[in-house]
Amino acid sequence: MVSGISLKELAAELNLAPSTVSRALNDSYEISEQTKKKVLSMAEKLNYHPNPFARSLRENKSKTIAVIIPERINNFFAQVIDGIESITQEHGYHLLVYCTHEDVEREKRLSRFY
Repeated sequence: MVSGISLKELAAELNLAPSTVSRALNDSYEISEQTKKKVLSMAEKLNYHPNPFARSLRENKSKTIAVIIPERINNFFAQVIDGIESITQEHGYHLLVYCTHEDVEREKRLSRFY
């Protein structure tokens, strides 16, 4: 979830450098406890949430899992997707589900993409 306030706006509100705010939010040893508390307090007050897409670019990890299924109607696949979804959410991952409608060529294209 992305809030309306960016890291740069949060930093401006605190009169700190964006890098300092980022380090404070990530609990860096380089930032004092007092500054961390100040940053976390203001982040909560302004309802700041990190942008997961920006983070995935920086870390080179998308935390996204793609599942390719042949059809949605089958109760087995519905249960499998429900199980996968509950685990991925628990661990902070995003789930993409692709339905190929039993089209082998589409399955091949999707599997090459990931």
